[in-house]
Amino acid sequence: MTLSIIDGQIEKRIDPTAKIHPNAVIGKDVTIGPHVYIGEGVKIGNGVIIEANVVIEKWVTIGNDCHIHYGTIIGNTTQDKKYKGEKSYVEIGHRNDIREYVTINRATEKGGKTLIGNDNLFLTSVHIAHDCVIGNNVVISNAAQLAGHLQIGNNVIIGGMTGILQFTRIGDFAMVGGYSSVRQDIPPHMLVEGNPAVIRTLNSIGMDRHNYTNEQKKAMKDVYKIFYRSSLNTTQAIEKIRKEIKETEEVKGFIEFVMTESKNGIMKRGSADKVGDSNTD
Repeated sequence: MTLSIIDGQIEKRIDPTAKIHPNAVIGKDVTIGPHVYIGEGVKIGNGVIIEANVVIEKWVTIGNDCHIHYGTIIGNTTQDKKYKGEKSYVEIGHRNDIREYVTINRATEKGGKTLIGNDNLFLTSVHIAHDCVIGNNVVISNAAQLAGHLQIGNNVIIGGMTGILQFTRIGDFAMVGGYSSVRQDIPPHMLVEGNPAVIRTLNSIGMDRHNYTNEQKKAMKDVYKIFYRSSLNTTQAIEKIRKEIKETEEVKGFIEFVMTESKNGIMKRGSADKVGDSNTD
């Protein structure tokens, strides 16, 4: 077994049953468990733990201090019928915790990338399809299924057993309830659930957890009321928001998200029979 080993690698932490491609690059202080397969063009950062029976197929970059648990498969061929064998990639940032049996596919087109940021937690049996872009501090719960070309912002929480349609966008600090079927874009700071999923309320708890100021929370509550609890159409609502609400970073981000071209449309508000919206009053 030939390894491309960065200076300082502790070789005894690589199990002898692991199979590693000759041009794979393994960082310092990496632990590689039994029956791991690491393929062509893979780069593993420092301090990574790769547990037994993991497959990192090819053209994958993994940042520092990630923990990849038993049976995970990263960098396998996209499940897109348009794929014809082109060279494509997965790039994963630092300090990600990827639990058992997660699958992360490479992109479809030549040179394309499936991108994952830093400090994320993907729980057991999550599937992340080709060309997804996931930000930082995202939690995806057990068996959630993400179709291709998703764009997921920072500090998003996705409940277990959720399915998300291809090309969907999810804004920063959004929360998706478990067992939901997400078919449209979710603006930042919204809480959604259902089959099909609809906007239920503002994610006020998420704002509290991240120490939003009273000014920031009030601005987003006012945005929510105008956009989701008035009879105005999108253009009218955005115009009213711009005129009446101070443009904090959160308000600016909401406007930019809603005004960006969408393949699936912006998610509508549903009834509050399951998740009340009294906290926006």
